[in-house]
Amino acid sequence: MNTDDIRFKIAASRRILYREGCDSNVGGHVSARAQGEDAFWSTGFEYFDQTTPERVAKLNFSLEVLEGELSFSPALNFHARIYELRPDVNAIVHLHSHYLSVLSSVEGRTIGMYNVGAVLFHDDQSTYFDDGHKAHVSVADALGANRLCIMKNHGGIIASQTIESAAIEALMAEQAAR
Repeated sequence: MNTDDIRFKIAASRRILYREGCDSNVGGHVSARAQGEDAFWSTGFEYFDQTTPERVAKLNFSLEVLEGELSFSPALNFHARIYELRPDVNAIVHLHSHYLSVLSSVEGRTIGMYNVGAVLFHDDQSTYFDDGHKAHVSVADALGANRLCIMKNHGGIIASQTIESAAIEALMAEQAAR
């Protein structure tokens, strides 16, 4: 498979996140917009280190699988909603990494500007408390125009321009939360 193939990049991103300690063993997703379509590529419900390019599928914004096979979590709803609302976003990482999850346990708390990595998120982060009602709409609204949304007791969402940027920013969010 070509290393420029988005399926390869998604699988590689998940494995990098795993190796850097950003896998919680309970899920999370990495997705990328399907250019020129109302669709996106994503992974199913599996550990980050299990992902191979063949396990990445394309879904439309109604979560119908267009290509590949995918057993997915309803959490992919907010990926679709963010892509619908934010044409500037081409990749999303949703993770439950340790330090980001610990930080998320303090309602309303964002990453402080305590180290150089944190500046990536200066004035570019929000928080979300799950109200249980149409969460995919609410979390997308809470993200707004920001790059990072910290989800109370859950982890974070990083919305970025490329899959490479989203993976790096997810790693930096974890380090800054630490």
